[in-house]
Amino acid sequence: MKRQWKRYFRDGEVSPRAVAHLLGNLFYDTGYHTEYFFIRFTRGVRHILHGIAGVFVWVFTLLGSLLKAFFGTILEDVLAPWKQISQGMHNLRTMMRQEREAGSQDVAQKGWQYFKRGVRAYRDLIWNALAYLMPLGATAILVFTVYTVLSYTFALSVEYNGQMVGFIENETVYENAQNLVQQRLQADADRSEWEGEATFTISVVSEAALSDQAELANRIIATSSQKFVEATGVMVNGTLVGVTQDSELVNEALEQAQAPYQKPDQSDWSVRFRHEVEVIPGLYFTDTLISGQELVNRLTGAAPFTLAGGESITMNCLEVQQVQRITYQEEIPYETVTSQSAELTWGDEVIQQAGVAGQQIVTADVVYDMNGVELQKVVLSQEVISEPVTEVILYGTLNQYGGAVGEPGDGNFIWPVPGYSGISRGMGYGHRGVDITGAYGTTIVAADNGLVEISENGAGTSNWSYGLFVKIDHGNGYTTLYAHCSELLVSEGEYVVKGQPIARMGSTGNSSGNHCHLEFTENGVLTNPYRFVTPP
Repeated sequence: MKRQWKRYFRDGEVSPRAVAHLLGNLFYDTGYHTEYFFIRFTRGVRHILHGIAGVFVWVFTLLGSLLKAFFGTILEDVLAPWKQISQGMHNLRTMMRQEREAGSQDVAQKGWQYFKRGVRAYRDLIWNALAYLMPLGATAILVFTVYTVLSYTFALSVEYNGQMVGFIENETVYENAQNLVQQRLQADADRSEWEGEATFTISVVSEAALSDQAELANRIIATSSQKFVEATGVMVNGTLVGVTQDSELVNEALEQAQAPYQKPDQSDWSVRFRHEVEVIPGLYFTDTLISGQELVNRLTGAAPFTLAGGESITMNCLEVQQVQRITYQEEIPYETVTSQSAELTWGDEVIQQAGVAGQQIVTADVVYDMNGVELQKVVLSQEVISEPVTEVILYGTLNQYGGAVGEPGDGNFIWPVPGYSGISRGMGYGHRGVDITGAYGTTIVAADNGLVEISENGAGTSNWSYGLFVKIDHGNGYTTLYAHCSELLVSEGEYVVKGQPIARMGSTGNSSGNHCHLEFTENGVLTNPYRFVTPP
């Protein structure tokens, strides 16, 4: 090592080149020994795995040879009797053929004697074979028995009111059958006496003998025929008017009520009852049956019937309505969308895209009463021919005086002088607005959101009579003007909101006392302030 050190650092001199050589050798030796270590490690693991695999192969080979010998012995014991029997029968046939060829007279007797000697000689082999075959036979019998038992269908035998009605898979089938009966049963009250007593016993039957819920429901109905029967009931607005088995008479009455209003030659014309009349066939309790004529009398108002709440009423349930189906074309209104534009002055509006109404075909039923008076129109369908085109309006947000702007006025103006309601002069006879009286210095507020268009003293101008005044553009076609102020609180171009103080009351300009002169214009036209504000 000392010599190697001197190899790179001669005379104690440390140079970058010497350090680089030393580090290079260090990294080379490290990489070499690391690679060599992993190669030896991998070879060792491979040898170990080969060894383990060899052990497993040896074990399985040994087990295979042992099992082969074991089952070979069993197979030999099982086949030995059959081989001996086959050989014995071959020898027996050979012996009997030789005896017949020799002219022997008792060939059959000698053959029988030979067969008995063979059985006595090899009876042990037969018992050995049976020792193996009997367990196999017992196993086959067990499998057959289990399979046969599992193929049996265990079911519930159902007796209803003492009568056998069928076999079912479980009690749920019976419960569903009861529900089916209840659904088919039409009654004017909540009754449960039809529900008989059911008993269940376990039985073994074929799968084909099982009944489903519908079959069971039919059999339950058959056993309860003395309680309810197949009949026809008529419901009016959800109330059972009556039940009869003379459905033909009832249907005839319904048809006669509609017949005078029918127009068979007009396919767009139909007739219906004003009330909701339903003819419902089904199961009904026998004690609810009435004659067909009695039911017709109740429907026509000739006899009363009882509502669900117990109230007895008389009314004609067979009033009719005439229905005409019409088709017509109508417009679909277009929508209007407003977008802000910083290129337009606040309050200005420009239609960027004109709105166009759409068109649609409407199918509707027009309902008339018995006298032909229209009652209502029910729209059934709407087929769009052309879609409406949305109108797009650009609304200016540019404040030409500078500063920010907000939402325009909503047109719902407030009284501009809170706490004062006196009016000294109204509009007319050359007076452009109303004069609201109040104390000197009273606060005047903006009647709605807007942009201050003018805030100045009109002295020396055409507006000299106003004195100090404020004019607000509300951005929706309206302007308001507040004159004769003692002080102005807002500046030209300033955005104000509804209720914001804008000035104080005074008597400047052409004025004979403290008051606020209020003016309104709508789309540039002077209008009476009383249209928009009233004194509190």
